[in-house]
Amino acid sequence: MRPFTRPVCVLLLSALTAGCATDRLRREGVKAFERGAYEEAIANLEQAVKNDPSNLELRFDLRMRREAAVQQLITAGDSARANGDEESAVTSYERVLTLEPGNDRALHGLEGVQADRRHAERTAKAAQLFAGKQLDAAAIEVHAVLAEDPGFPAATALLSKIELARAPRRPCRA
Repeated sequence: MRPFTRPVCVLLLSALTAGCATDRLRREGVKAFERGAYEEAIANLEQAVKNDPSNLELRFDLRMRREAAVQQLITAGDSARANGDEESAVTSYERVLTLEPGNDRALHGLEGVQADRRHAERTAKAAQLFAGKQLDAAAIEVHAVLAEDPGFPAATALLSKIELARAPRRPCRA
């Protein structure tokens, strides 16, 4: 019996060590997730799953936390974009892509930020044209922006100014 004792002990010790490492990785992953370090959390949980691929609870935890992280980052990116904070929006969308490469919502968000930048540049150009009393040219630029994004605030505001400037002036009656 002695010849079998040593291999069995080695096997049990290896399993125990792997289990401890897996538990440590899971705990670290949960802590990282709770502090918003989603990339670190997912990396730890992925490593824990690699250590114990048959652990369904661990696999489910990884899946649920990845989905929750993606959703939270998309929401943060959309909110930042809506508030005009392009850099924060880009950072959030890029973080999503590190967790889930090819995520359509993140890619769409990045495209939206690029469009916002383009629209802001065109609207700024239209504002310069408006200031130079080139109302028709300014209107063309503004309409081009609004054709892509009908709700772009700076363009809608500038269009109102252009229309007001074009309106015929009525003499004041005293």
